[in-house]
Amino acid sequence: MMEDTLQDTEAIPPIALWLGIGGLIPFLAPALLIWMPPSQGWQGIAGTFGMVYGAIILSFLGGVRWGGALNHLDSRTFILSVFPALLAYGVLVFPAIPLGPLLLAACHSVQGLSDISAARNGMLPVWYARLRAGLTLGAVSSLLSIALNFYLAANA
Repeated sequence: MMEDTLQDTEAIPPIALWLGIGGLIPFLAPALLIWMPPSQGWQGIAGTFGMVYGAIILSFLGGVRWGGALNHLDSRTFILSVFPALLAYGVLVFPAIPLGPLLLAACHSVQGLSDISAARNGMLPVWYARLRAGLTLGAVSSLLSIALNFYLAANA
């Protein structure tokens, strides 16, 4: 009997699961710290940290798609895989508050849906769709928390 390859298995490899969950900590920490009382001084630090991490991870996800395109030599995927880094860079260079974290949340949502679709179409491992669904939910929720705090602070 032949074993499933990592590409075909539906089970998320434990290392990918644990690293993915660990990768949510830098999203969740600022999303919680930003709600500390203003006298604590965490809002600016937490917001900046959350946005920078969100941009870095968005760039990383574009790299994942570039890697997936290597196996299929898909020109469209190669081209689309550079957009996450460009969008992340734009958000960091022009960080309109609270628009920045909202744009990052939207980009993470689109990238997550695109990655899930790619996994279902065989461009990425089957298990990646399940992993990305949960990680995208955590990242987007955190970025929306930061955006909401920035919005409320600007309109207080």
